Amino acid sequence: MKKNNNEYLMVFTCYSKAVFVYKKLIEKGYKVNLVSTPCKISSGCSHSIRFKEEDFSIVKSETEKNNIVPKAIYKIVLQNNKESYELL
Repeated sequence: MKKNNNEYLMVFTCYSKAVFVYKKLIEKGYKVNLVSTPCKISSGCSHSIRFKEEDFSIVKSETEKNNIVPKAIYKIVLQNNKESYELL
């Protein structure tokens, strides 16, 4: 996925929740990525779904439909060619 300012990370408390939502979104044809949560955001081995801004409402809706509450949502911001994260 191209790194730019219109991408987000939805962080989950456990791997299984992240994979569940990821698979649901892929089945519906959305272009999302399952990634390890960056260390800057969370220590340990949590996982996140990385997605584009245009899919924000779809990703949020999918979690709500399945009674999954994400740990956090971050906007990805490029600063000096490095990613930083803004908590929403």
